[in-house]
Formats: sequence, C-alpha cells, structure tokens
Amino acid sequence: GFFTTYSASATMSDGTSQTVTPTWTSSSAGIGSVDASGRLDGNSHGTITLTAESEMRTEVGMGG
Repeated sequence: GFFTTYSASATMSDGTSQTVTPTWTSSSAGIGSVDASGRLDGNSHGTITLTAESEMRTEVGMGG
C-alpha cells in the first residue's frame, strides 16, 4: 500500500527553527494510520486529518 513519512519543525520565539518529535494522530485509522515516527500508511481511499501535537501546541493538516 501507499505510505509517506512526515516530520515537524517548530519556529521558536527568537525566530529559529527546531525539529520536534510530536505525537501524531489520524482522524480515521481506517483510511490512514500514523505511527509515533510520523509514518502514515494509507489503508483505503478517503480524506483524513493528520494532527501533530508537541508541548501543548497542535498543528493540523488535511490529507486526501
């Protein structure tokens, strides 16, 4: 099946960027499941919301 790996970076208050290791979640594991390293495996056709949360901050991206 289809898979891709995501990563995340944060922009700090001083303007620098830093790679972070967020907690990844998928809105529908039946369509696409994501593991702790950010690997998203496509399980069936459809649209999901992929969420990365790190240190109380959340970023949401749509996939489809």
